[in-house]
Amino acid sequence: MRIVSIACSIFEAPLKTPFVTALRRVTHLRDIVVRVETDDGIVGYGEGAPTPQITGETEESILASVERVKPLLLNACFSTPEALHKRLKALLPHRSTARSAIETAYYDLWAKHHRLPLYRLLGGGTDTLETDITVSLGSPEKMAHDAQKAVEAGFRILKVKIGGDANADFERIVAVYRSVGDTAFLRLDANQGWDAASCISLLHRLEQSKIPIECIEQPVAADDIEGMCRIKRESAVALLADESVFSVQQARHLIEKECVDMINVKLAKTGGPYEAIEIIELCREHGIVCMMGCMLEGPFAVAAAAHLAAAYPETVRLIDLDVPSLLAKCPAHTDIVFDGAHIRMNQTAGIGVKPLSIE
Repeated sequence: MRIVSIACSIFEAPLKTPFVTALRRVTHLRDIVVRVETDDGIVGYGEGAPTPQITGETEESILASVERVKPLLLNACFSTPEALHKRLKALLPHRSTARSAIETAYYDLWAKHHRLPLYRLLGGGTDTLETDITVSLGSPEKMAHDAQKAVEAGFRILKVKIGGDANADFERIVAVYRSVGDTAFLRLDANQGWDAASCISLLHRLEQSKIPIECIEQPVAADDIEGMCRIKRESAVALLADESVFSVQQARHLIEKECVDMINVKLAKTGGPYEAIEIIELCREHGIVCMMGCMLEGPFAVAAAAHLAAAYPETVRLIDLDVPSLLAKCPAHTDIVFDGAHIRMNQTAGIGVKPLSIE
């Protein structure tokens, strides 16, 4: 498959309500969609969401990165995803989102070339997934209301955003739990908002209050590995690493230090599906559960992540791919079905997403 065209466009979509975490507040998506075409007429799509607080990449830097590598990729033949992955990583070592957008487009057209949905090309697995939904950071009353609405809409798993003052966070969690009781599983995501001591103290308070928590995600700074290890030693709640893991090397380091129970795999961190699969395979070898997550991304990126989750369901047991449910409207055609908490994989070739207007 020889690459003959690479082009970028902007994907914009409003959110139903603001998305608020300890790091940022977002009211609408504005992502870069990368279109890659090969000499046999097959077109693949990928997507990059500017998330400077996490990846350091902006809209401008993603577009500049794609333009930088375009002349080096045009007319090149990549017989395998690995070949493209190595080339992109060498060219853009610190631009994981831009790499992910290009690499995802290649995986899309690779699956189309084989006339298979991507998850089937990767080995099958399952054709349905159940995602959690995010409860944005806010007052205890607002978060309790949002949690109840999510359960009424059919979601059984809530990802509760917290991070900052531990006492205020405790009140938020209590309010959410009281509003939904045992009708939903609670996952906590502090987005690096605490230190280890505050996290341990809060988790102990929740345990004493008999509030069940499925896992706590990235409670401390990404580089605070010792803090992660301490939390794992001193708390019974499963510890999920997110921003601490961008690469398979970082994943291996955390696993070897025995300071993580789960790892959140995101394509925008790993630079695309290839290294994400490497991390999943590593976790499978060591009995570590994976979450398949996403940034605040549109359907192109979320669909690609869903295909990886569907291909490796024995390891990817936690799904955090709720963004399509957060959109007020979705200006894209999707064969993959995002139906609230449920994702049904497309049986058409590729990732199952394309722009509404096709040449």
